[in-house]
Amino acid sequence: MGISLIGSSCSCGNKYRFLDDTTYNNDKFPNPDPSNFKITYIKEIDDYTIVEVEYPDCTNYEGKKILVYKAKKKDILKEKKLDPHFCDGEHLFPIARFIPTVEGMDMAHKFVYSLNKSK
Repeated sequence: MGISLIGSSCSCGNKYRFLDDTTYNNDKFPNPDPSNFKITYIKEIDDYTIVEVEYPDCTNYEGKKILVYKAKKKDILKEKKLDPHFCDGEHLFPIARFIPTVEGMDMAHKFVYSLNKSK
């Protein structure tokens, strides 16, 4: 969880590169199913939206993810797939992830407020 500095596991089928230039294909890692999710919390703050999502087939952190999107709440709610991974693809993807705890949720709010403050 948290900000990834070494790559991504986006479901859009791309290969990703680690900082040391080794590559991996995302289908080798167990990932949450982007089409099997439940939004348990969502809050839009200006241009950003904080979302807590549960992925029932994901095992770490009981499948919970705290994600920040540069998107409106209405756009997130109409998504049929919600991939929690960073990506350069055409689909909606988060700009940040936080550990799914009370502290992580607090950090997500502080992050979004800081982005809006710097406008």
